[in-house]
This record gives sequence, C-alpha cells and structure tokens, in this order.
Amino acid sequence: MTEHIVHPGPGRFLARCLLMLAAVLLLAACQTVPNKYGLSAEQVAALEKIGFVETEDGWGLNLSGSILFDIDTDQISSETSVIIERVVDTLRDIRVDAVRVEGHTDNTGAPDYNMALSERRAEAVARELARHGLTYGSIIRRGFGSMRPIADNATPAGRAQNRRVAIIVPAA
Repeated sequence: MTEHIVHPGPGRFLARCLLMLAAVLLLAACQTVPNKYGLSAEQVAALEKIGFVETEDGWGLNLSGSILFDIDTDQISSETSVIIERVVDTLRDIRVDAVRVEGHTDNTGAPDYNMALSERRAEAVARELARHGLTYGSIIRRGFGSMRPIADNATPAGRAQNRRVAIIVPAA
C-alpha cells in the first residue's frame, strides 16, 4: 500500500500566509502607539482633559489653564495651588514625572528685573509642583522675562495674560 501525502497547493499556502499576516496586523493595531512626543493616546487624552495643548516641543498648559500672577509678584494664589495640584495628580496618574516650567512677565519694568521675576515665578511653580508630589529634580525651570508675550502688552488685560507660567510636558 502506497501512502499519499497531500501538499496544499500554492493557493492554500498563500491564503494561510495572508490570514496570518492579517492577524499580526490586527494585533499590532490594538497596541498603544506613542505619538511623536513619546506619549500614548491615553496620556495625551488625560493632558488634553486638563487643558494641555500640543506645542512644537511637547504638551503645554494652554491659556485657559495658565498660571497667572499679579503685578510684580511671584506669589501663588490658593486658586493656582488647586490648579497645580490637579495637574500633578494627572501627571502622576499617567506616569509623567518630568516637566519644564517657563516663567513670563509683561513688559513693564526693566528687562533684567523682568527676567529675574520670571525666573522666580518659574521657581515658585516648581516648588508647588514638588509640594504636590512631583520630584523637584525632574522639574526644569526657565525664565523668559517679557520676551514671549501671548497677548498685547498695550492693554491691562493683555499684560495680565502675559504674567504667567506655562507647564510643559517636553518631548521624550
């Protein structure tokens, strides 16, 4: 008695390969793919939920969530402290532990004074971030003085918007 081995034809082999390829692609599509900043879709969604927007070098807290200061002060209000606490809670929940804090001023006053004031503002927010649970050493602090206004310094409302600190989740 002769034993016959049946080999699948090239069509069946190709069909199996295509089926396996489709399964691999389907599984790959289900994986969380980081965006260009190294953040997952879930991390981005959480940042957006509290007011962060995509910038050219990471994710930054937008104007509606900006931390504003009174004239000639680096003191953080109780309302600002609540905002910072919410930011820290979100950052910890999504496992982001490094941020950059950028201090800004309006254009009143001498440029050197404004630079120092913006640095103090960034430092004040960094200390508050650390007080609420971020590691102080993972917070980069920068002052820009009045060099990067986001509103017109010709009006009191515009100057108020420029007295701010931005919190940036930098690109990984």
